[in-house]
Amino acid sequence: DFLERFEQQSCPVIVEGCVKHWPAMHWSRDTLVSRFGAVPFAAGAADFPLELWYDYAQSNTDDVPLFIFDKYFASRAPELLKDYEVPKIFHGRDLFNFLGEQRPDFRWLLIGFRRSGSKWHLDPNKTCAWNAVVRGRKRWLLLPPGCPPPGVHPSKDGAEVTQPVSLLEWFSNFYEELQRHVEANPAWELKEGTCGAGDLVFIPSGWWHCVLNLDDDTIAVTQNY
Repeated sequence: DFLERFEQQSCPVIVEGCVKHWPAMHWSRDTLVSRFGAVPFAAGAADFPLELWYDYAQSNTDDVPLFIFDKYFASRAPELLKDYEVPKIFHGRDLFNFLGEQRPDFRWLLIGFRRSGSKWHLDPNKTCAWNAVVRGRKRWLLLPPGCPPPGVHPSKDGAEVTQPVSLLEWFSNFYEELQRHVEANPAWELKEGTCGAGDLVFIPSGWWHCVLNLDDDTIAVTQNY
């Protein structure tokens, strides 16, 4: 089963069609703005009303486009929680539930247009994570624990990571170097794939990963455990 094949083996995987039954599959710019257009969501270091952020996202030419990455969405727009659920394959796996309100941040809403995304990082608190796409596509790159990608320099404690300003800049300058490094080092088991609408990716604890949004209005929810 999933626990034995993937979580216990520390093996990332894309589970195709895992969340196609969610009501959240109907999320889009139009449906979300009609419900939450005036609600502020976090994008970068600031909060933006959702409708205003969409206006920005549709016309921006920034090297590092802002995208919504909001850990407060459950309190800002609690109705969204009715549109999805923790997938069955993860039921009973979240030990942080025992901490109640004292648990660390654990779920986020993500909305981004093409070229935006998350730079290379490790998830906090040695957690695993799942990330489910309900609209658009995300390109994933993952590397095993102890294999920081070229151009990415973590501090000794791993709390801070220095890397190129934009994810596209990293792809331009270091992606081919990564491919050569992987070919020369069998332990560097690069996992790469595209997660489409209705699909879910599992990220084991300690795996380096980066994510690039391939389509405009790409929408996902993610949860750590």
